[in-house]
This record gives sequence, structure tokens and C-alpha cells, in this order.
Amino acid sequence: MRLSAALVAIFAATASCLYEDQAGKVDWFRKNIGGVTHAAFHASGAQRLALVATSQSVVAALDLRSGELVWRQVLPPDETIKAFAQHGKVLVSVGVAGRGAFVRVWSTQGALIWDALLPGPAASADAIDASVVGASVVVAWGGVVTALDVNSGAVQWKEDFNAKGSTVELSLVLAPTTPGHVQAHGLSRAADGSASHLAVTLALANGAVIERQSLRPSRAAQPSAAGLVATLDRAHVASLDGGGASLLVHAVGSSQIAEPKLPPTLPAAPSHLLPLSLPGHVALRLVDGSSALLKIGAAAKTLEVVRVVTGAHSLAVSTSKEGKAIVALLKEDAAADALRLETLAFDADGTHGEWAPEAETLPAERGSHGGVRAVWLNSYSRKDGSMGHRVLVSTEDDALRLLQPAKEGARAGWTREEGLATILPGSQMLPLPMEVVEAPEGGRPFFGFALPAVVAGIQRRLAAFGADDEAVAAAAAAKTAAAGGARYGDAHGFSQV
Repeated sequence: MRLSAALVAIFAATASCLYEDQAGKVDWFRKNIGGVTHAAFHASGAQRLALVATSQSVVAALDLRSGELVWRQVLPPDETIKAFAQHGKVLVSVGVAGRGAFVRVWSTQGALIWDALLPGPAASADAIDASVVGASVVVAWGGVVTALDVNSGAVQWKEDFNAKGSTVELSLVLAPTTPGHVQAHGLSRAADGSASHLAVTLALANGAVIERQSLRPSRAAQPSAAGLVATLDRAHVASLDGGGASLLVHAVGSSQIAEPKLPPTLPAAPSHLLPLSLPGHVALRLVDGSSALLKIGAAAKTLEVVRVVTGAHSLAVSTSKEGKAIVALLKEDAAADALRLETLAFDADGTHGEWAPEAETLPAERGSHGGVRAVWLNSYSRKDGSMGHRVLVSTEDDALRLLQPAKEGARAGWTREEGLATILPGSQMLPLPMEVVEAPEGGRPFFGFALPAVVAGIQRRLAAFGADDEAVAAAAAAKTAAAGGARYGDAHGFSQV
């Protein structure tokens, strides 16, 4: 009894408390971004940015040297970002929601230049692509190609390729080598179930159809709508045969589609094409988790195996304006809890050298962050003329890490813990006045003078909270409830916002 009383006295002496009017107030908050799904890199002067889009419907920029948040824009929670790419000084994001596709152009400093809503196709279409071609943002979705002015977002032209008795799914926008032209590629499926590769060429100025090709392979091969990939030199567009026996390769500018058989030396059947744009090459993911890098032969009649990678690994590519590319292979070494990086450099004509392994391994920290989910490569020239590489890694617990092999030894540049990130829709911080008010001696600070302004601000926000916002908030609540309790946290169970 005495011991219990002593313990109570000890803890009571060191305890602190809250006043009643302090309960529920925000002491601090952190701007998180969520699990990264897309990434690009931007350099301007001394600034180095990682531009990212996340599963929490956030577009953001991180300082590539420190990982600190430079800016973020929170999009409606029912919107899923499907396309994300940097073009010069602007960033294009395309998010799909129930109302349609939202095309947005941002400055690299986080300012929204414009946004536009494109109505959804009559039939559901998961694949959507957007690219800046000349002074236009060209979007292919379903059977429709739309061009918007890159500076204002005004619709310049719109072409619908849907026809009676067929379903069209365009999923790739390509800027061909011919000036003033733009191409869209996809799948056209007839009423009898047969499918063909659809390639349309349009005039960039007014959308006039220059050529429409419906390229039908043999009966033994059926094109797949998913995973359409163009080579970096814009010479070929490839898709995987639905049966998995061959690759369907269209030489851009021709009227034919080749069907080279997959090499029999592959250890397993193919699963899908990896979205890596390489000069004269494609990359396959196989059903056993391994990957194969294949070279497209002359006239696309043959495929040559460059390398097959087994075990836990990820592939990423970095490209240059000259049409060159560098492929990064990041292999996981579970026994050593390390990541091993190898690179392969491609010239614009598709020729390449040997794989170059980095001398140092990179820290994996699998026990803290899980395995690697996705990788993005940022290659740069060092002062001595050699090539350096930064690897941006998204892990299974939604952490984002920058790893950098350097001459003085490999290191983890920084880590952002995003496993606890929950972006709250519609929540806003109400700024209190910054004036200092003196309280009576021995009393508490008095903020009563600020109450009318705070109440007025809340009333304005409630008045502006319309039916659309209520629907968005309801969708966000349903999405959070559906996610269940599968969250990553620290030892204290803190939840970050």
C-alpha cells in the first residue's frame, strides 16, 4: 500500500496537464505525401528536384539532396494518377476519377498552370497516355485523341475513332520523326472478338487524320491492350501476344506488324512488357519473377536475348535528349542485407557495352522497410566526366529512399518514412493572428479577440462546401475504411497527417 502511494506521489509530481480549452488543438503536423508510384527528375541551376506522384493522390517535389518537401499539391482522394511526366519546365499529370480524366499542367515550382476535365469513354478503359508534342498536350484515352494548348489548356481539337460494332482502346501517344505529326496506338476489337493493332497518324495543327492503319496479326497471335511500349528511337511499337508465344512489333511508318517468336531459352513464360523505353530493345517480366532484356533484330523478325535476370530485382532507365539510355539493375542480396547496382549504357542506335557493376553495395535495410517495390534512376555527369547515378527507391512499407554509390563509398542519402501517411481531404489549417497579447500576471494567454475572425473563416468554408465536395469526402471515407487497419507505424502507434 505504501509502495503504491509512493509511486502515485512520484508520478504526480512529474506529470503535466492540459487546460480544458487546449484539448484537441493541433500541437504540430507534418506534410506527408504517401507511397510514391511515379517519379521524374528536374535540375535548374543549383536546384535538384525529385518530382513525384503518390497513391494518396498527391503531386509533390522533394529536394533531391535532403529529401525535404519543397512543395505538394493534394488532389481529390477519389482520383488515381495514371500518367505523370516532365517536359522541360512543366510537369503533366493525368488522374482518373469517376467523373473522367483530369489533365493538369504544373510548373516545376508547384504552381498549377491549368487543368481540364475530359469525359470518360463509353466503355471502361484503364490505359491512358499523355505527352507534350510541340505546343500541345495530346491525350489518348479510350477511342478518343484530344489535343490541349500547353499554355492555356484550351481544347485545340478532338478526334473520336470509335465505330459501330468495334471497341477502341488507345493507350500510347507517340511523336514520330516527321515534324507536325502525332501518332496514337492501341487496340481495336471487332464484334466477333478479333483484335488488331490500331495506329493513327494525325496533323498536330488541326487533328486531321493523315493515316489510319488497322494491323491484324495472324490468327495464332492476338494483340493485348495492356503494356504497349515504344522504343526510345520511336522506330518500333511492341506489345505482347495474348497467348504469350510471340512479340507483336510494328515498325513505325510501315503497314505491317511482325510476330517474332520469343526465344526458347527463356526460363519461363512471359507475364508482361516492362514500361522501359530503350533504343532497339524491350524488357519482359516473366511469370517466375525473372526479367529478360531482348534486342529487336533486323526487320523485327528475330529477338536476341541480351540478359536474363533472376532473383529479387528491379529495373529502371534514365534517358538523354540525344536518344541515349542507361539501364539500372538493382539486385537484392538478402543474406548481406544489401542492394547491388549494375548499369548498362545504350547509344542512340541501340548498341551497348558491357554491364558495369558498382564497386560498393548499397544498404538495403530490409528489416526496417521491407523489400523494393519500385526504382527510378537519375544519372548525371560528374566534374571529372564520369557518370554518377542516384537511385530513388520505394519500399514495401511506403518509405522513399535515395541511394547513391559514390567514389568515397556507397551511402543512403536520405529516407522519408511515409508508411503512416494519411492525407485528410478538405482539412485546412486555420491561421491564428500573429499579434502578441499580454495576459494578466499569473493568468493564461487570452485569444478571445481572435474568435470572431476564426468563426467567420469557418462559416466561409462551410458555405463553400458543396455537394461535390461532400461526395469526394464520402468517397475518401469509404476508401479509408476499405483500407482496413493495414498501416505501418512506429513503436508508439503515432499517426501522421
